Amino acid sequence: MIEQARNFILKEVDNPALNHPDLNQKIKNKVQNSKNIVNKMKKTGDLYKYLERFHNTPIIKLYNRALLEGSSIKNRTYL
Repeated sequence: MIEQARNFILKEVDNPALNHPDLNQKIKNKVQNSKNIVNKMKKTGDLYKYLERFHNTPIIKLYNRALLEGSSIKNRTYL
């Protein structure tokens, strides 16, 4: 189960951010650090607690706005 959760985060969050041409290197470094932390998680509960820290950050608000504006993942309700 933890492997599926990690793969989902990598596919839907980390890799798109790291590959985005307009994202500055400082942010990409933070994403890479988060990716490293996520890959070390052994339990889904620990992963959930780690991801909760991002719940009310500006990037999540921006992400939610992108969902509302028609992102390809707009029908997902995991945020």
